[in-house]
Amino acid sequence: PLCLTKEDMVTWTEDPQEYIRRDMDVMEDFHDPRLAATSFLFDLVKIRTGDCLPLTLGIINDVFVNYAKAPPENRNYFGKEAAMRMLGGLSKLLLSEQKYRQPVEQAITQHVLPEFKSRFGFLRARACGVIGCYAMLEYKNQQAFAMG
Repeated sequence: PLCLTKEDMVTWTEDPQEYIRRDMDVMEDFHDPRLAATSFLFDLVKIRTGDCLPLTLGIINDVFVNYAKAPPENRNYFGKEAAMRMLGGLSKLLLSEQKYRQPVEQAITQHVLPEFKSRFGFLRARACGVIGCYAMLEYKNQQAFAMG
């Protein structure tokens, strides 16, 4: 349930403003299974950090790496959006420990920032959301934000 649906894609294509409104609307969150899945993931990782966090970060990393390696016509755009959603959903936990800050910064600069140039608006929108989740992160590589 973390991935976009066909209905989401139709809304994005026909009315991107409605898609963004729905994605940012707090009242819609009560009906969105992706928010429930993200909340469940956060709670699971928070409670069982030692078991679940390395596995979850490995999955996110695998999605990012496979996406980057794949030719554009074979990329899983929905999987990338879901992995970015997961990364954003774990921000409070990852920002709370110093040891995760550098790997998170690296993931953001290598895999999230490039999506600001994506031809898919839903990936650009998710990249904005992830950057917002990590707004408090003190980025060591300011150049990554200047490139463009």
